[in-house]
Amino acid sequence: MEGLKRIRLLFIVNGFSIGGGELKLLELVRELTEHYFDQFECSVCSVGIDGPLRTEFEALNIKTEVFLKYIKKAGYVASFFLLVDQVRTVRT
Repeated sequence: MEGLKRIRLLFIVNGFSIGGGELKLLELVRELTEHYFDQFECSVCSVGIDGPLRTEFEALNIKTEVFLKYIKKAGYVASFFLLVDQVRTVRT
């Protein structure tokens, strides 16, 4: 796929703790990065807590962000706009 831009995917999860959905997402992202690395660029945002799976995503060179720290400091409305900004960053 030379010359084509990679498709950017942003996954939003409740947290990076070990759970069924988070583990399935890790499996999906692992497949995308191992077999389709030239087609997809993945990022994962947590709107909840940080956790042990964050290091697993980062080990795959996946960009991660946790927004709970912003919610505590700035409130929900400001955090929403930070999330929108993150989506814009992934889109461009």
